[in-house]
Amino acid sequence: VQVGEAAVDGERVKFSGDLSRCRLGDGVTILGPTVIYVCDGGGLTDSSLTVGDGTFIGEFINIRTAGQPISIGRTCL
Repeated sequence: VQVGEAAVDGERVKFSGDLSRCRLGDGVTILGPTVIYVCDGGGLTDSSLTVGDGTFIGEFINIRTAGQPISIGRTCL
């Protein structure tokens, strides 16, 4: 995981899969319980996750790339 100056609830946020394809920008906040799973699937092999600077990901979120890139922009709530 490439992490800027992000605040992640380390005990309650679960990262799985190929975390070398995950980038969290500066000022990102992730609260748990949350699951982030970066993996290929269904014959698709281009998974990645990018979360832009200043974005807030709240509680009870489930993000799974399943073979395709996901990009969450800057300052999203």
